[in-house]
Amino acid sequence: MEILIKQLIAAIDDVRIELESVNERLGEIEHSISLSPCGNYSSKFKSEIPDPLLKEAIAIAKKRGKITASVLQRKLQVGYARAARLIDLMEKLNKKSE
Repeated sequence: MEILIKQLIAAIDDVRIELESVNERLGEIEHSISLSPCGNYSSKFKSEIPDPLLKEAIAIAKKRGKITASVLQRKLQVGYARAARLIDLMEKLNKKSE
């Protein structure tokens, strides 16, 4: 019983740490959107919560120089729809490497 309680506490701590990380990422993304020189994002896009994998997708795009949904599917272990949505988000943020 004591071991189970310790495992539950550890799991809760892991979730808390992950949530803090997601909040940091969202703050960085919101900051980059507000500093964007284009300034032409739709109000719908501003209200959307960006994908938590966006930062990792951007890193992959920068490293590879080119990016496809297929590459993101393999690297991030996500489905096609999510990979395509990440590419759309990168294009909207002008972060996509070309």
